[in-house]
Amino acid sequence: MAQLTGRARSTLYHHLKELRERHWIRVDQTGRRIIIRPVTDRSVEPTERQEAEMSQPGTGSAPNEELVEALAAIGVENRKRTQLARMAIDPLWVRAWHLWAGHPHRRGLTNPLGNIIMLLALE
Repeated sequence: MAQLTGRARSTLYHHLKELRERHWIRVDQTGRRIIIRPVTDRSVEPTERQEAEMSQPGTGSAPNEELVEALAAIGVENRKRTQLARMAIDPLWVRAWHLWAGHPHRRGLTNPLGNIIMLLALE
């Protein structure tokens, strides 16, 4: 991976450590090989904002404005945007899935936005 990205091995290990600490990836080691897997179950470690929302009664039904803006920025239409904005989704995941869907390896996706909506609903 260092050779493909043109980055130093130590830099990659630093970034992998950061992603692992944020619970965005899981790294399994088999001998000298490492297998990197994205963590799709974000309920593992909620963000501080999500914890605050969960501790306040009745706030789960109010749309998260930051999430509404992130969904609007990628083109999610209003009705679905409002439904998703009531869920405990970190707005960073919207941007992350949008980048994932736009990667050249995903050119075969016929409905990238629908795929993102489905993945966010699973969060």
